[in-house]
Amino acid sequence: MKFRSLPTTLSVLAAIAAIQVVTATGTYEVVQIGNLAGYETGRATAINSQNIVMGNSFSGTSNRPWIFSEAQGMTSLGFNFGQEFTGTDLNNLNQTSAYAEGWKHGARLIPGQAVGWGNLPGFTETEALGINDSGAMVGGAWNQGTSRGVRFNVDFTYTLLPTLNALEDSRAFRVNNAGVAVGHSGERAVMWFANNSLFDLHSLLPAGTVWSSALDINEAGWITGHFHDSSDDFRGFRFNFETGMTFFDPLVGDSYLNVSGINNHGHVVGLSRRNHSVGLREAFIFDGDSVVSLNSLIAPNSGWVLNEASDINDNGYIVGRGHFQGVETNFLLKPVPEPASLVILGGGLLALVGRRRAKGSRR
Repeated sequence: MKFRSLPTTLSVLAAIAAIQVVTATGTYEVVQIGNLAGYETGRATAINSQNIVMGNSFSGTSNRPWIFSEAQGMTSLGFNFGQEFTGTDLNNLNQTSAYAEGWKHGARLIPGQAVGWGNLPGFTETEALGINDSGAMVGGAWNQGTSRGVRFNVDFTYTLLPTLNALEDSRAFRVNNAGVAVGHSGERAVMWFANNSLFDLHSLLPAGTVWSSALDINEAGWITGHFHDSSDDFRGFRFNFETGMTFFDPLVGDSYLNVSGINNHGHVVGLSRRNHSVGLREAFIFDGDSVVSLNSLIAPNSGWVLNEASDINDNGYIVGRGHFQGVETNFLLKPVPEPASLVILGGGLLALVGRRRAKGSRR
């Protein structure tokens, strides 16, 4: 009886395998995200686990952050300061880290409200660049062109982050829910543990590295960033304490990449180009094995050129900026098939196997 059910079982397993192949290959549907009415251009910056996107719209000297979902469309983030804001990161409560243009005060934004931090004593400006789910933020404090990495604590206090060498520039770009922050001190990638002790990531990079920066960290403590040597060739890195450093190169023919985001699966996104200032910008994804152009994973006749990927969430959704039919705009990439569909379909196929086996056992 088992032999009679084997073809059915094999066909079901083949179907599941086919689904896994599609998922691993990473084909995507492109959703166009526009800009706020009256604004000329913009940039999709971050995406959270609910597939909510945060970005900014620009027109001349005017900046306005927004959030977007497929169900609700685009919503401008409200302000009670009467200032221009730039949004920088988004947490899972739809809170946005930001800074006010002109007077550069760090702020946390939610629709209809802006909560600001005054200047840190001894500094004239602050900027919030990353936010975690508790609302704690990290960024930089500035004084006459010199910056220092800083934590914006939820009780409206500040904590200055230590540097590798006294008085050198530093900035923190992202912070996870454990309070671990990443950024740079001087020209070296670093991380700050929750107790603010400093770890030098640059020391783990290849000999000859002259500059590096850590740009993002996930909830498992995986860190990503980029670095370059004296020839100005940029490479990416991914690090955690269990597996150590992994390095990856730009797309074939390119010598420059910029890393932007990492999800909890360790997938990294960013942009690649011929060199720092020349060549077509092309969005990429690194899955731990290879760097792949996102343009190769969408329909070739879509009318899209994906120039830069800004962030990726655990559902595999990616946001960034590109050109649609020659016009620059923002995009949201949705995996095909979508993760929820995979779960439903996979569950249905497994149920089918179970029914076939049960039926066979009664014969």
